[in-house]
Amino acid sequence: MAIIESDRPLIEIYDRAGAAMWLGILALVLNVLLIPGILAFYFGRKTKKAWDKAWSAGYLPVNQMRLPVSRGKAIAGITMGIIGTIAAIILGMTIAVS
Repeated sequence: MAIIESDRPLIEIYDRAGAAMWLGILALVLNVLLIPGILAFYFGRKTKKAWDKAWSAGYLPVNQMRLPVSRGKAIAGITMGIIGTIAAIILGMTIAVS
């Protein structure tokens, strides 16, 4: 299947959603610096906004399964990014106090 120019924004949405999800997982597992959690939140929020904009415009991709999955990955990235960042802050404060 050839990629046509009108599908390019959808591919970017899908790729950013995957990045947000994996950065969120990294933020939960290993968040020494707060960067993975913050990036997961940023990419997830940006992807979710793009998904909502594409959905409200009535644009449905050729492969309709990729876009709904990308919204779920974006929400997972936002959630894990927030949880990982808060956990890193609490852990840092605990270590600093003791």
